[in-house]
Amino acid sequence: MDSSRSEFYGSLLDQAGKLVVGSGVVLALAYVAGWVYSWHLYDSLHSSWVMKFIEPQGFIKEGLPWAMYCTAVAALVFFAFGNSDSMKGFANGWMFLIGTVVTVLTSVCQAFGVNLEEYSLFNSILAFFLSLYAASALALSLRMLEEKQAGLRILVVSTLGLFAIAVLFPFIQAYEASRDLRVETIDKPLVIDDSDGVQGILVSAIGTKYLVLVCKTQYQLSMMEPSSSLKIQPSKADCE
Repeated sequence: MDSSRSEFYGSLLDQAGKLVVGSGVVLALAYVAGWVYSWHLYDSLHSSWVMKFIEPQGFIKEGLPWAMYCTAVAALVFFAFGNSDSMKGFANGWMFLIGTVVTVLTSVCQAFGVNLEEYSLFNSILAFFLSLYAASALALSLRMLEEKQAGLRILVVSTLGLFAIAVLFPFIQAYEASRDLRVETIDKPLVIDDSDGVQGILVSAIGTKYLVLVCKTQYQLSMMEPSSSLKIQPSKADCE
């Protein structure tokens, strides 16, 4: 009885330790992804000064949905395949599919003079497929670690997956977000003054202040204190 109880508590502590480590990894990924996204977004809007107003938890909040999504996909792939060879086949199949779709679409669009960068749906779909590949690389590295394969292979595969999740895709998403703010009409709330004049587009809230894309000056971001003279109006944000 004592032996089985000790084994139970030992297994419980082992699982708890793995949960703590896993949570730490997710939070670290969220922080890096949120920092990369924020830095590229505000740098492309010529407002890198905004970074100093964002606290660490702000970066984590920005990157956490993405980090949790990739972690969930990686866990799904890890448990869906019993060994690293089947994972490699899955990943190679996805890469072949992505390459084929991108090549065909690019060729067709070039032939008809269509710029794919103008279509956010295409970029979102491409980001989804590539994120699946990156999460699969992370799952593959864990499976290879479990199978006690060569350390260098594990390091290379895990580094590629982590780089794509924490750096590459947040960078792409920030590019999309900055482009939408600059050149497209998007679903963003407007900041309205007491005379119903549009002050700008509400980009986000940092601390207790509004971060606003000012309508009067192209691409300029400004911090505004909430007050009774300002109100937020859900609208198609066109600064008009």
